[in-house]
Amino acid sequence: MSSFKSQAVEKAKKPRAKWKASRTYKSLDALHRRMGSAVSIDLYNGITKFKKRIEPQKVYDAWVKGDWGPIMETIPWEHMKDDITPALEKGAGVLAESGKIVIQELPAPLQAHLRWDTKNPRVRDWIASRTAENFTRLTQDSATNIQRAVTASLNQSLTPRQVANRIKNSIGLLPRHAQAVNTYRMNLIAQGNPPSKAESLADKYADRLLDYRANMIGRTETRLATNQGQIAVWREASDQGLVDRHTTGKRWIVDGDPCEDCEVMDGVTVPLDGFFTMDDGTTIDFPPHDVHPHCFCGIEIVYELEPDDFD
Repeated sequence: MSSFKSQAVEKAKKPRAKWKASRTYKSLDALHRRMGSAVSIDLYNGITKFKKRIEPQKVYDAWVKGDWGPIMETIPWEHMKDDITPALEKGAGVLAESGKIVIQELPAPLQAHLRWDTKNPRVRDWIASRTAENFTRLTQDSATNIQRAVTASLNQSLTPRQVANRIKNSIGLLPRHAQAVNTYRMNLIAQGNPPSKAESLADKYADRLLDYRANMIGRTETRLATNQGQIAVWREASDQGLVDRHTTGKRWIVDGDPCEDCEVMDGVTVPLDGFFTMDDGTTIDFPPHDVHPHCFCGIEIVYELEPDDFD
């Protein structure tokens, strides 16, 4: 068995393997692309709805105190989960649908012994963990952005509307994107643009970046869900003794526009319960690997393998 490093070097020297996608993979890929867009739209709308709950005058009254703590207290965080959880649950719920697709395309003897729905513990646990993880990440990033926005604006003469807009537009953005919006705004002002125009253009820029992040989360979560659906069904089958987990593996399939980290993983096959090792040494159960946005990498389940077939 070769090491990942030597394997990566070997793969880098030859063209990417042209794996013929199975019918199951094509069906899951279609589900991912369709639902990814739906989740993205719902998440964008949910965050936009939440931002409208923020009251400008309350934010301004807290802002003039010169401390970001009181401002944080004016943000109705208790409603954020209500507004975005439906989108996140829809994304994670793709797992249940993907499991059904996998079962439908299994050999008949296996289909007869497998049942798959949202009551399955593997489905429930995964949906709950992914929803909680994404909600936590969004709220933590938003809190970081608000703190930075307040710090950057305390020495400026701003109207209540300007203060509220800066706070609102930082909700849901990646921290680096929130900083990019602020830099863009300051550059516009430095170029002689009226403050009102600079704020308006910055608002539109922030909206585009929010749309970008919503798309990134939607596509990533639905791809994760379809891959998890495959893994969960096969592990359920192995738990019931329907397949031999020692001769069943999972193969990384590069799709979309891969980064260099993912490119060398194309065709790498590991045991069903094994882990893929990335070039930086991190190990993951299945892609997408969180090294770049909009990762489209998938997996295929392969069985009746020999020990030498695993990487």
